[in-house]
Amino acid sequence: MAFTFRSNLGGYLYNNLRSRSLFSQNSNGFIRNSGEELLYSGFTQNASNQFLSDYYVEEASFLRLQNVTVGYDFGELVRKGTTFNVSLAAQNLFLITDYKGLDPEINTGVDNTIYPRARTITVGLNLGF
Repeated sequence: MAFTFRSNLGGYLYNNLRSRSLFSQNSNGFIRNSGEELLYSGFTQNASNQFLSDYYVEEASFLRLQNVTVGYDFGELVRKGTTFNVSLAAQNLFLITDYKGLDPEINTGVDNTIYPRARTITVGLNLGF
């Protein structure tokens, strides 16, 4: 059995995706094309005027279980001289964080991630004669 945890404590990220989601367009006294972020931020101007606000800097500490591998050797299960091995490997099993973006593990300091990391599970069977 083998596993890998990764973490970062005390890091901060600029959540660029969240900053771009605030888009308001005032038309005839009505706001169109706005998400609920507009209600929480308190910004009264268009998002482009608030683009570099520290409002979008978020604490990005995390703990991630990156890899787990488990294997078992059944030995001479079928007949003498044969081998039978089973393995199970998984990646990105869980992520613990309060970060509101998709992935707090960004090395540039600005989160432009639009796709989450994939969770993969692989099963291996090895039969030798």
